[in-house]
Amino acid sequence: PSLISAAPTPSPLHRMEAAVRNAAKDLSGSLEEKLYAIIRDQLGARIAELDQRERELDARARDIAAREEALERREAALQQKPPLPDQACRSDAATAPPRRASWAPSAPKAKLEVSASLPTAAAAAGLPAAAAAGAPAG
Repeated sequence: PSLISAAPTPSPLHRMEAAVRNAAKDLSGSLEEKLYAIIRDQLGARIAELDQRERELDARARDIAAREEALERREAALQQKPPLPDQACRSDAATAPPRRASWAPSAPKAKLEVSASLPTAAAAAGLPAAAAAGAPAG
């Protein structure tokens, strides 16, 4: 008598229970693998999104830092420049030639225009020519 023949033959019920258990193990294993794959894919996608966002924020931070450095260089350059003529102290202004607005007529021309127009205006007003020239009346 061999051991195989001595072992009880499983009943169809026992064979069916064993098959269900094995199928449940396979099913749960494949479900775990599928869930793991889904979670891994979702986490991988989220990690990729976060990496992209991090790169964007790093680029913005570099841009802001570059702008701040440029502003600091401009401020330093402005502090080193000499003051504009309008901002010069009075001693500098006294030695500088007088500035004339571009719209103002030159002085000799203006003097001629005024001196020529005074007698005409005085005559029109009925005043003597000496009063128009600025001489005291009397």
